[in-house]
Amino acid sequence: MPLVGSIPTPYTHAEGLAYLERQHQRLADGTGWSFAIAELATDRAIGGAGLWLHDDAPATAGYAVAASARGRGIARAALTALTEFAWTRPGLHAVELFIEPTNLASITVAERCGYRRHELIPGHTEIGGIRQDMLRWSASRPSPAG
Repeated sequence: MPLVGSIPTPYTHAEGLAYLERQHQRLADGTGWSFAIAELATDRAIGGAGLWLHDDAPATAGYAVAASARGRGIARAALTALTEFAWTRPGLHAVELFIEPTNLASITVAERCGYRRHELIPGHTEIGGIRQDMLRWSASRPSPAG
């Protein structure tokens, strides 16, 4: 994850505090929301999820789960909660995900959370200094019952 997001590597105490401050600043700036993913039983942080706003474009979601906590449905639960949160925000009508084509676990999470695959975007995201292709997925706000 440090190659894609803003998680510092190596992760020192000071860099960790600066990372948390950047996450809090998103809310203050009105650019999005960052959330910790915590184990229910222990309240130990095991990942993070965020929803970022863009002018005249769908919001973008992202999530990361610690390797030690993967395979337990945590990413799916986090993306479900994040998407449900998005629909509480007036004016948000779509949420997009950008997933590396080789990230089969994240593709499965997107599918199980009801996201639709759209297209492969060549060179969309820089990862480790190299432009990488990404698959674009999206979910749309459910229509009101009625």
